Amino acid sequence: MSRPVLLCVLGLAAALAYPLLVPNYLVTIGMLVFFTAFIGQSWNIAGGFAGQTSFGHVVFFVNDLAACEAFYASLGFVTSDRYPGRGAFMRCAERGGHHDLFLLQTPQAQRGLNHVAFTVRDIHEVFGGGLHVSRCGWPTQLGPGRHPISSAYFWYFRCPAGGLIEYYADEDQLTEAWKARAFEPGPTMFAEWAIDGGIDGHSRRQKGVVAEGKFLTEKRS
Repeated sequence: MSRPVLLCVLGLAAALAYPLLVPNYLVTIGMLVFFTAFIGQSWNIAGGFAGQTSFGHVVFFVNDLAACEAFYASLGFVTSDRYPGRGAFMRCAERGGHHDLFLLQTPQAQRGLNHVAFTVRDIHEVFGGGLHVSRCGWPTQLGPGRHPISSAYFWYFRCPAGGLIEYYADEDQLTEAWKARAFEPGPTMFAEWAIDGGIDGHSRRQKGVVAEGKFLTEKRS
């Protein structure tokens, strides 16, 4: 049996065994991540408006931040930055993007999936993909905007499966010399700037805002 065929067989066997070997809670999380990944890819890749370059990161609500951070650290994850007692940004290796995983503990101590994020090439694809999603009728949660902690440009969309989907680009690249920082949670720590409600894909203006004037590209009367 060739190596590609063997890998396919093992992958199929693992997929079939997964629901039988793990708790229902983890099965649900896995299905949500897979479904949001499928939707996020099909929205823009098929339409040709933004090229997904990688599965960027995932954000989970957790009810015991310290225990969850310790668990992922034991697997080799490295903490990049923290909201002490509230959140931990973690990456899979010393060298890499700012975070592959973010653990968020809310006052309500909820558990579950917050959002799945996809890295696109640059800010142009963040905007191009976001405008295409808007034209398709899917609502924006927040964006476009910029995260000051990771330096990434972002756009969040509501997912019909639950949670959010994010497109982002240009996050900080870290090395083993990086020292984790501590931040106080707040609106300006989440977004240096952001457009509430998104940009309408047809008018190219902020949704719900009436603006006068014309774009330079529009014909003048």
